[in-house]
Amino acid sequence: MRVRVDAYFIVFGAETRDCRYNLVLSSAKKRGFSMGMKVYKNYFSTLTDVLDDMKQTGHWPTTYVSEPSPELPLHQHNLDVTGYVMSGGTYVLDEHGQRYDLEPGDKLEIPRGSVHAEGAVTETTTYIVGTEYPGQFYQQFLMRDPNDPEKILFPPES
Repeated sequence: MRVRVDAYFIVFGAETRDCRYNLVLSSAKKRGFSMGMKVYKNYFSTLTDVLDDMKQTGHWPTTYVSEPSPELPLHQHNLDVTGYVMSGGTYVLDEHGQRYDLEPGDKLEIPRGSVHAEGAVTETTTYIVGTEYPGQFYQQFLMRDPNDPEKILFPPES
């Protein structure tokens, strides 16, 4: 039996979100997806710190500016991602629905296939984002359905 999960479940109330998180996670785990998003608080102080760290990861840097936007659906990416919050702030949810606030100086690691959701952005937030190989930003960051990685999810409208 295949369970259909609404792509926009994460923008609904916490009770609905918790129930649907469990459905998505049990399916994702059965399919062998990686779990393991990590948040490092106060990881860096300067741009030089970020660039030095990126040399260690071997990731390709780009700058991403996020304007205010709603919480995204639970999803995964098909590449390893490292993010550094330069200004502003938001939060992320891990595969268990645990919330992690992000602020300037924080580093975020999202391994390929890790189920997560970026939180609502209430103020303009600037990141330096590193990916394991160079490419067009929006193609690399397609949100993939944890239950069907071939299915692309779309963000909710503001």
